[in-house]
Amino acid sequence: MAEFVYFVEGGGGHDRLAELGLADRFADTPRISSLPARGAGPEGRVGIAFHAAPRLPEGLSWQGEVECGKSEVGRGMSEARTSAIPHPTSDIPAPRYWVGWRPEEPPGPAELARAISLRGAFVRLGDGRQWLIPLVAGHEGRPDAERCGLPRRPTWEGGGLAWRVRSELAPLVEQAADVLERLTNWPARAAECWDYGAALLAAGYRLGATEVLALGLLDEDSLAAVLAVALDMYTRVAATAGEKVIK
Repeated sequence: MAEFVYFVEGGGGHDRLAELGLADRFADTPRISSLPARGAGPEGRVGIAFHAAPRLPEGLSWQGEVECGKSEVGRGMSEARTSAIPHPTSDIPAPRYWVGWRPEEPPGPAELARAISLRGAFVRLGDGRQWLIPLVAGHEGRPDAERCGLPRRPTWEGGGLAWRVRSELAPLVEQAADVLERLTNWPARAAECWDYGAALLAAGYRLGATEVLALGLLDEDSLAAVLAVALDMYTRVAATAGEKVIK
């Protein structure tokens, strides 16, 4: 089966996944394999691997953890922390974890899809497959109910029910205006939008920036297509063109 494997140095149990923010990467409780022999893990490291298959897959390629901007926009292109044990004078920390996959059978949208309902459009990314991108900030000309394709939950506000985007996805909406501003200087500021593109994919799939980088999903062209869907750029451009014609 196509899947991602997660390796951490040392030992431990499933609590290690939660500590690293990886608890959502598996649909069910994963199995744990010990890699005690030097050379078995990435860069010859000793530790444990989390995987969904009954046995740990063989012939894995490894990608070290990516340090991303988390909920912030504009910190620039994420950087992979793939170094070996750092030199004492180095300021670059070693990865906290590694993501492994079989190059001949990389996981894709079918294997990584979350149990979540999104409205948006499919975009062909760097792996040649179609991935669903949610609509986050629709053009103001759309009806209110159609401006966002992220799932909402009811909250009690001011004596009545109000529907709000789920809290874990709210940063996508909050950051949309900043990303739109950066698109006015595309592609010069494309790198500043990469983390946001990875976060858009994470809304519908069990992955993060490290997995996005490992699969090669977002280059400059595919990132532009992802942002165009999420920020409703085609509608915005058409509306702007229509306003110019009227004037």
